[in-house]
Amino acid sequence: MKTEIQSIDTALPSGSKAYIFGSILRRPSANDIDLIIVYDPVKSPPAYAYRLHREFLEFIQSSLKKRVDLILLSHIEQAHSLFIESVGAVSLSNNLFLKLVQMKYL
Repeated sequence: MKTEIQSIDTALPSGSKAYIFGSILRRPSANDIDLIIVYDPVKSPPAYAYRLHREFLEFIQSSLKKRVDLILLSHIEQAHSLFIESVGAVSLSNNLFLKLVQMKYL
């Protein structure tokens, strides 16, 4: 695992974007992080998608000291299911990530 990740966006494989949803958006004391990663199946073939995103997943878990429940969707799966919209997921930006890290120490 990388010792330091400068940006959430650069930590993800090219063509991927992370979102969070669920109780962590309402309660900082939530037991877990619900995370969706939408990926480009050309850049991250589905057979290898989990392995290619594992470092990012481990970084989130170790930084927030919470279990991460991961959903991996290709762009096509997301477009058909509209899962992000249906659960009210929020893009995991650098600012939001830093807020979550700070809340961990409050």
